[in-house]
Amino acid sequence: MLKKLWEQFYISANLVTFTQISFRLIIVLYASSLLTDAKAIGSMMIFDTLPFLILGPVIAKIVNRHNRKSLLKLTVLLDLMLTLAFLVIMGTGYHHLLVFALLLGLNNVVTSTYQIAESSFFPLILDDMRLAKYNSAVFFSGSLAMIIAPNISGFIQQTRLISLLVVVSSGIFLLALINLYFVAEVADNHQADQKTTASSYSLVRSFTYIFEDKKLLIALVLLALGNLFDAPMDTLMITKYTEMGQLTRVGLIFSMAGIGSLVGSFLLSTFSNHKIYF
Repeated sequence: MLKKLWEQFYISANLVTFTQISFRLIIVLYASSLLTDAKAIGSMMIFDTLPFLILGPVIAKIVNRHNRKSLLKLTVLLDLMLTLAFLVIMGTGYHHLLVFALLLGLNNVVTSTYQIAESSFFPLILDDMRLAKYNSAVFFSGSLAMIIAPNISGFIQQTRLISLLVVVSSGIFLLALINLYFVAEVADNHQADQKTTASSYSLVRSFTYIFEDKKLLIALVLLALGNLFDAPMDTLMITKYTEMGQLTRVGLIFSMAGIGSLVGSFLLSTFSNHKIYF
């Protein structure tokens, strides 16, 4: 029974990761095709990234203090509601910057909460072999979404096709939500012994913890520098090619970035010789 449920969730978890990334790209590309102003697109991209940067430690604290299985179910339910809300936006034709910015901001918080809850929950119930398989597959699903999903830019003006993709996304979230209820019942027995290990770190320490480890701080600085160039480039590329009526090129560039991420991670894993640096 447990093996069957594990296999079912193994599939749905990968689909959720793939669908979350794809849905985000659909919103970004669809909104960009309608909002061609650089300031509007820049504002939209800020809402796509800033919420987690500000609320990340708060989200981690919430995940640490509450039932992670319940949070997984809640976030997938919210994912489902966001896809339905996007369908309503497309159907009504209300294409205001504030609507897209709010949708992206909420999506950023929900997806971040799901990822933190997922990554901290499953190590408690899986053995090392299955956990390694799970982590590798989820990362691959995310990279695959970054490679495949941007290519919808060539069809972004075809509202019916985009609506169909969003409906499919809704169906995946619904199936994953149903599956989570079954997995949670079995997982309770495996997590019971772990409840006493919950961290009692304060919210303030959640913000300052990164500065207590030099290696983590260096990693944070490098990531910040990367995003310092990455985010403006995304905005500039989207704005430029939208004005030129060539949004397809944005999809191609995003896909190449996804391929680069996948290849880079593979090389890093290969040459690290399984050493743990963090």
